[in-house]
Amino acid sequence: MIGTRPILEVKDLVVEYASADGPVRAVDRVSFEVGPGEFLGIVGESGCGKSTLLFAIARLLSPPAEIVSGEVRFEGSSTRSPACWERRSPARSRAARSFSKAGTWSP
Repeated sequence: MIGTRPILEVKDLVVEYASADGPVRAVDRVSFEVGPGEFLGIVGESGCGKSTLLFAIARLLSPPAEIVSGEVRFEGSSTRSPACWERRSPARSRAARSFSKAGTWSP
């Protein structure tokens, strides 16, 4: 992505779930960028952290999950900023997610 600003930037994202035995790390220092016109697919085994990663990016995590560290930026703005997801925000109108059921994808 030389000379092009990424649409989505994820840097060193760490997500943990609180448990009686201590924190359980579900996402461990994940980093990537998605530029204009690019697509990113997240695939992996059941329970490997795909949904946790995507929920963390969209700020849809709920306890006991928590973002421990890292940064997520959409169109240059931190997703931690409430303004990023306000009703009239360009980010809100341009962001999309697609959830799938296991076994429904076919090449």
